[in-house]
Amino acid sequence: AATMHRNEPLKPLIPFDDLDPAVVELGRRLFHEPALSGSGRMSCANCHALGQAGASHDAQPRGVNGEKTKFNAPSVLNAALNFAYGWEGRFDTLEEQLDDPITQPDKLGSSWERVLKFLDNDASYQAEFREAFGGEPTRESVATALASYQRSLVTPDSPFDRWLAGDEQALNADEFGGYYLFKKYGCVNCHQGAGVGGSMFQPLGVVNAYFDSPADATGVGRFAVTQRER
Repeated sequence: AATMHRNEPLKPLIPFDDLDPAVVELGRRLFHEPALSGSGRMSCANCHALGQAGASHDAQPRGVNGEKTKFNAPSVLNAALNFAYGWEGRFDTLEEQLDDPITQPDKLGSSWERVLKFLDNDASYQAEFREAFGGEPTRESVATALASYQRSLVTPDSPFDRWLAGDEQALNADEFGGYYLFKKYGCVNCHQGAGVGGSMFQPLGVVNAYFDSPADATGVGRFAVTQRER
């Protein structure tokens, strides 16, 4: 059984063990800070609510200007395990992708200048940045704090994690049967690893057309980035 588990296409979730608690706590505060937005009334947590599985109930949440976002808000839970970020895979790291939600008008609609000006004028943030980074807030340290917080949002020790680690009693018959079907029907071809996905690009619409109109900007996927049809 132990050998079988080691060979499973899915792997148990393991938390990152190299996170600085002070940096993570600062990132948590920034994640919930509405003053970072262009309106001063919206934070990352508005679209990525931890009480809603790290995502939003809205198919396309609205940003500070009331405009719907182009895509839905992906969950931040276990997102640190992904190999690329943004639905089109535009960004390679959590730090890099932060430019998009912070600056885009249909999201937080802010700027790094505005963010740093606010933090520079807030004594409590100044103290936290000195404790966590040994200096004043910078674009790089803000990004590091927010990314570290997101890396802390791993959700280990579910019954399935325990089964993958070797606990034969962790799953009931229905759960085990569901996983058997998950593999039998080929779901694992795309949904694999510790994150149950997020490890590769795959085409949508193999069986049926996925988008209403291929001419729609939301319907070209990776082509919007690579300009290569394949």
